[in-house]
Amino acid sequence: MRISAPQKCLLKRRCQHGCHVEGNRESRTRSRGRCSGWSRQSELVRGFIFLCVTLLYMDAKPAQGLDIPVTAGKLKRAEELFLKGNAYLQDQDFGNAVLSYREALDADPKHADAWTNLGNAMSQAIPYSENQKKGLFNEAVKAYSTAVQLDSQHCEAYFNLGVLYHTHNRLDMSIPNYEKAIAIDPNHYDAISNLGSAKHKKGDLDGAVDLYQKSIEMIESGGTIMSDKAGTLSMLHYLLGQALSSLPPNRCLGSPCPERAAQQFRTSLRHNPNNEEAKHALSALISDPETTSASAAYVKSLFDEYAESFDKALVADLNYRAPQLLHEKVSEFVGSKPLPVFGVLFDAGCGTGLCGPLFRNMTRTLVGVDLSGEMIRKATERGLYDELVEGDLVESLNQYGASEGKHKGTYIDIVLAADVFVYIGALEQIFSACAASLNKGGIFAFTVERLEAPDAEAERAQVVNINEAPVSQEDYDRGWKLRFTGRFAHTRPYIAALAEEHGFRVHVHQDIVPRRDNGVDIQGHLLILEKN
Repeated sequence: MRISAPQKCLLKRRCQHGCHVEGNRESRTRSRGRCSGWSRQSELVRGFIFLCVTLLYMDAKPAQGLDIPVTAGKLKRAEELFLKGNAYLQDQDFGNAVLSYREALDADPKHADAWTNLGNAMSQAIPYSENQKKGLFNEAVKAYSTAVQLDSQHCEAYFNLGVLYHTHNRLDMSIPNYEKAIAIDPNHYDAISNLGSAKHKKGDLDGAVDLYQKSIEMIESGGTIMSDKAGTLSMLHYLLGQALSSLPPNRCLGSPCPERAAQQFRTSLRHNPNNEEAKHALSALISDPETTSASAAYVKSLFDEYAESFDKALVADLNYRAPQLLHEKVSEFVGSKPLPVFGVLFDAGCGTGLCGPLFRNMTRTLVGVDLSGEMIRKATERGLYDELVEGDLVESLNQYGASEGKHKGTYIDIVLAADVFVYIGALEQIFSACAASLNKGGIFAFTVERLEAPDAEAERAQVVNINEAPVSQEDYDRGWKLRFTGRFAHTRPYIAALAEEHGFRVHVHQDIVPRRDNGVDIQGHLLILEKN
């Protein structure tokens, strides 16, 4: 069995001499002396960062001048500039940090710590520079590599190079760098926990379990100093629970792996009762019927951290096809009507905007709504949406057709929801809001994961060799179930009954495979409903 939410990591970069460097948005971040997320910066500041980094330093040659003798005065000057760069890096002023480190290296090309922190500054600028990601990545690799060329025992340079590769899913490169850092410093618990995360993502569950346990033991023994010990332990116990839940049930000693995983999730929540990931994972593991949807906090946290790698992970790695399948069926349904067919298209749970390129020419107004601000940011970069809203789906839908407010008197022509309702079990409120906000003849097109009758589910589980809690008759009669994956599945009769109750005519109700997960086809429904 497995909890198949995107695999999280405990990543942070360590910089030299007193500054703290956070990991990037797609990872849970930790930093010595504090624990905080990445602060949002204005477009003006971002532009300045890109200008500094792109124009001044993209052609830097790391090895240049390494053999030039350095005077005592230059050594002093280099250290002053290095500390100045650290102050800028602490304030997340990456452009000036890069400038200061480069000036320090002009004075002392052998300053390994300056090379390391230059790599950190370059790495941190990557999410803000859509057009220079590859160049910044390569420059950061050069900087870290130069640091270890100068000092083969530079533990933090190896560690930070591992983090850089890890955050860009280059796990085959991150793992050996973490291992080198640990070989130099066997008590480097950040490298140990990150190595566990990398092995977890690679599918080495036994290795991940051992490393997570070692990290937890190191922290609980008092051998490490940190400001947010409870938060760190909560995330490590959660990750350990994820790894245990993915093992075959009989692999664990003493008790079945699901029981051990549940214990880890409960321990995670004792350390941090607000850990939404652990809450949802525990609910999924015990198939809690009281959990009618994933919490907004869980969904927001999950996708804020997943936004940078979302498209690659779903489309390239999981063969995600829900948007394409919806586009095919909606196009067939509207036939040869002249474009644009729709006045207002409402992309519910729009994510990074994968539906945008497919449906843009079919509508005059394209609206996207998502709980995740980072997903909205990525969708904005596409330049296709007329309006993007960070918010709740039902609240946003209810603004249409209302007697007051921003969309007073305006109705929607089509609501799309691609792979969105896997995070909602009870769909009554969604159907009600769609019925109220759609024009007469409006379309409600969506996908859900499929829940079959108990016997059929049991037979499928045996055929594809998956571990999943049995589907009871009570689950089937209710119409939906929270699976071990942390995603909801729905029955065909439940969807059909909701459509009839809320005044929709079913035009298409088709079995589909919206994506793959862990090498297994995920079974789903695709529906096109028309408002009577």
